[in-house]
Amino acid sequence: MLDLPERAGNLDLGELPSRWRKLDYFTTFVRNEVAQRKPQSIDPRAVDESLQDGHRLYPQVELHLSAAWDCHVALPKLLEAHGATNTATWSLMRTQFEASFRALWLLAPSQSRDRVLRAIRIAWVDDKAARTYTQEILNDPLLDMPMTEVAAEQAKSAQMTKEHEKTFNDEVEHLTGHRRKRAPQDINMIDELTKLDERLGGGRYRILFRHTWRTLAGLQHADTSALLRASDTAHAERMGKTTRMLITPSDQHFQTLGLSTSLLTQQALARYLQCHQPTHDPNRLNLAALSDARRLWDVL
Repeated sequence: MLDLPERAGNLDLGELPSRWRKLDYFTTFVRNEVAQRKPQSIDPRAVDESLQDGHRLYPQVELHLSAAWDCHVALPKLLEAHGATNTATWSLMRTQFEASFRALWLLAPSQSRDRVLRAIRIAWVDDKAARTYTQEILNDPLLDMPMTEVAAEQAKSAQMTKEHEKTFNDEVEHLTGHRRKRAPQDINMIDELTKLDERLGGGRYRILFRHTWRTLAGLQHADTSALLRASDTAHAERMGKTTRMLITPSDQHFQTLGLSTSLLTQQALARYLQCHQPTHDPNRLNLAALSDARRLWDVL
């Protein structure tokens, strides 16, 4: 039977509302700081964008940060209007987590060249996905299009693929001195989360981040194992050889996954801010302003 979500009690958010308020505050702070950046500033962003292919980096980072912010703002509103169900809330949280990860992953390297190379990789993978989509549609025998037009579109797509791969390879060669033999693969989340954690916390967050991503990915796809891991059982009844269960999000798991996701978003914002800090600025630290910000942070 296809049942509508049933309500069963109230979700205890624990420290999440405080963490969300802190993230709101920090996001506003970062936006204001970046908005005041002087065009002549010598900061990591200026160095990145001075490279021939540096134009790719920050639009990608800001796209991912905007996506994370969108989900962060929407989640409490969804909880108020719809409740904490077993799919919708987790889908928002996973998108926020992955968008935050990608923004942080792009900016994580200490060397400007490596940051730009990551931006080229992301653009290349995305372009390859676009070409795959086009070919898949054009090759579908049920496509309602004259064969001559299909052939023309396929030829156009093949030419674009060739031109784009040359462009990306030229950019890679300009930065590294060599060309790639094949297009790069998409990011391996588990491998890169581990590497990212070693940079951020020396291993402190490795299990937390991997647990968060694997659990959220499973929940978004309604995988039974993930649902059982992150849920409480409110009711169960035998139905022949199966068991019908009413499950609701676990308070503890919701808090853990929510805090982990907010932490990653905050880390991405912090690194984004760091890339807009002048490397030599005698007025860089305003101790009075920092003290005021700390007092406000503690009461949020």
